[in-house]
Amino acid sequence: MDLIKLHLSELICKHTAKGKGLHDLMEIMIESMRVAERIELLADNPGNKGNGYRPDTTYGRGRKQEFRIPSD
Repeated sequence: MDLIKLHLSELICKHTAKGKGLHDLMEIMIESMRVAERIELLADNPGNKGNGYRPDTTYGRGRKQEFRIPSD
């Protein structure tokens, strides 16, 4: 497991050194947390059908970020 963390850490360091690397990394992390939260919500509430998403945007570090927010 430590090898996987070390490898991920190296990949993250290399990617953040690029022009939009930090922006990309933050986008990936937020999207991953959103998906995990959605899966947990639907698993805990079997009657919930997950009826779609609504678009939203925000600005972070001078860049526009677009999100798909669950309607639930």
